[in-house]
Order: sequence, then structure tokens, then C-alpha cells
Amino acid sequence: TKMATMLRSCRSAQRHWYRVRQFYAARIAYAPIRSFSTTNPCRIAAEASNTQILQDQGVQTYLHELLKSHHDLQEELNALTSTGGDSNAITAKSMALAKSSALVEAVAERDQLLKDVAELEELQKGDDPEMQELASLDIGDTRDRLADAEVRIVTALVPDDSADAASAVVEIRAGTGGREAALFAADLLKMYQGLCQVKGWRPTVLQTAETDDDGYREVSLGITGTGAFGLLKHESGVHRVQRVPSTEGAGRIHTSTATVAVLPEPTELDIQIHERDIQMEAFRAGGAGGQHVNTTDSAVRLTHEPSGVVVACQSERSQHKNRALAMKVLKARVFAIERERAETERRQARRDLISTNPGSRSDRIRTYNYPQDRVTDHRVKLTLNNLESVMRGEGLTDLSRALQQYDNMEKLAAVLEEQKQS
Repeated sequence: TKMATMLRSCRSAQRHWYRVRQFYAARIAYAPIRSFSTTNPCRIAAEASNTQILQDQGVQTYLHELLKSHHDLQEELNALTSTGGDSNAITAKSMALAKSSALVEAVAERDQLLKDVAELEELQKGDDPEMQELASLDIGDTRDRLADAEVRIVTALVPDDSADAASAVVEIRAGTGGREAALFAADLLKMYQGLCQVKGWRPTVLQTAETDDDGYREVSLGITGTGAFGLLKHESGVHRVQRVPSTEGAGRIHTSTATVAVLPEPTELDIQIHERDIQMEAFRAGGAGGQHVNTTDSAVRLTHEPSGVVVACQSERSQHKNRALAMKVLKARVFAIERERAETERRQARRDLISTNPGSRSDRIRTYNYPQDRVTDHRVKLTLNNLESVMRGEGLTDLSRALQQYDNMEKLAAVLEEQKQS
């Protein structure tokens, strides 16, 4: 076959790379495992679930309809272009075609890779030892590329969230646990700041309410970077920590909590807040010492009268800077309220269509167990034994990917159910 001829022509090169891989595999086997991403079971689980999704009959029907729509849209655009049609219509159809092109390309790539895997599996079953060896070398990389294509297909099938590309505001509040809860809130702040460093985002502390021992009763972190909200939106909820506090003499494990709320940072196009709707109060900053504390009216409290949202900020010495930071948080909160209202309406419409109630999630989304070096996300039933890496922000990426995959599956199931009922 053509595949067999190609493999024979590059036999020496394949053997060379096989020896190289064996050399580095031996080195890696004796290297310390630095983080969960070394084995990346999140990715393995995602590959299996994506394969199962694409084998579902309903998904295949939906995919076929999308591909047909792409083909029809291409013909319409060609007709408009050839006849000199309306420029606005051409622009709109071109944008719609660009969105579906990634799906079409991924489907074509997957079809070809499925054929390649089938041919390589046949070669592995053959009688030629050399061809078996070469096929074994190639099949792993081919399956990896097949998994990547399936990830892109499932991602393209999921309805877009227009806010995913936005920057984010992360609000952290100490929950039950007193002093230990405030210290845990500070640890979560460092975790998200560490993730920003990994992703190349710019973090800015917007407002704080500190305790005397470097903890936080409340802290807001602005994260500027493309895709920040899409990656972090699943962090919202109650985070639980189990550990021995530094002040615990008997070595008993205490349980404390902190709440996290992740809001998309709106642009001026997303939301408009009129100055006439905002009431501003200036007051003297309180807290730890300093020449500007309790001496000048630099702190600011903003109230958005239509929604009742109140934001106070005293982190800067300048009243003008405090107002700008408070305004940033206020816009994010008002935008989040509008998003929640729209999402509630969509959920209600979905319930009316499918006549079933979506299961509510537990408020406790994640547990950080220090004695066991364990992080467990209760929504996806995923446990990682690399607590230190997660708290630095490095290992948090693996959790976020698993949560994104889980969310994509839920959204896709909802779309398919709506189509079935419509």
C-alpha cells in the first residue's frame, strides 16, 4: 500500500527517532515529577469523552446539519460575490463562514486521521516485523493528532459565550473559619496571581479589606488578558480548606471556607452606566496605620441606584484613583447581574422545552486538603495530588481544562435536547 511504501522509505529515520525517544524516556523516568501536567490525566479523560460525544447519533446528526449549512452558506456567498451583491450581506455571510470554517477543517482532518489509524493498526497486525515496529512508532502521534482534532470539533459545536474572551474581576471573601478563613482567602489571591503569571495576564488588586495577620476579609482582583473570564468562570463558588493552622498547638485539622465570584469585565459596548445613576460618597480610609489613614477623605463608596450595587474602595491614596477602581468593580457587578438575569430566562425557556429541571450544583465546589497533598473538585470528581503546584497557580490550568470540558458537554447536551424537543 501507499502507506507501507512511505514507511519503508523513512525506515532509517524512524529508527533514529526511536532511539532518541528511548534515550529521553529513560531520563524522564528518573526525573522527579514536578506537577500533575506530567501525566495529564485530564487530557486523557477529555479525549475519551470527546470520542464518545462524536460517536453519539444525535451529535452526528447535528454535525451533519452544521456542515450542510456551511456548504449552503459558501454557495450563497459565491453567488453574491459573482453578481456584485450587497456589501453588508457579503460581510455578514463572510463572518458567519469564518466561524464555521474551523469546524469544517477539523472534521476533514479527523476523517483522514481515522483512515490513517486504521491503516497503521492493520500494519501492526501484519507479518512483517519491521513494518510492525514502524507502525507502532507512528500510531501514537497519529492518535494524539486525532484527539486534538476531536477537541476542536467538540469546542466548535458548543455555543459561544460572548464573555469568554473578556478580562475578569475575581472577588474573594473569607467564609467560615475566622482568622484561618482570612488567611485562606489570601492564599487564593496568590493562587490566581500565580496563574496570571503563567498565562501572561496582568493582575491588579482593586479593593481590599485586610486583617491584622496578612489575611483578607475581602479582596478583589482585576485580571486583564484575553480569555481570562472563559478560563476562570468555573472558579465561582465555595472553596474549602482542611489544614492545621499555624496557631494550633495540638495539631488538629481545621476546616475553613472562602467564597470566590468571577465576573466578566464589560466593555463600553457591553454595558452603559450613566453618571446620573451613581451616588458617590467620600469618607476617611480605615485599617492599618499610615499617614493617609483616618486623615483625608480619600476612600470612595459608589452606589448604583437602579441595581442597588454598592462598591467601596480605599486601596489608593488618591480619591480619583479609588473612584476609578470602584467604578471598574461596579461595572463588572452590574454586568454580572444582567448576565445572570438573561441566563435565568434562557434556563426557564429550556425547562419549558424539555420539561425537566437541571440539577443544581453544591455550593462547595473544591476542597484543598493539605495533610493529604490533595485538591478535589467535586463537580467533575477530579482529584489531584499536587496541592503545592495548584496553590502556585501552575497546576490550576489542568483543573480549568477539565471544568471547561465538563461545561462544554453540558452545553452541547442542552443544545441537542432543545433540538430534539423543537
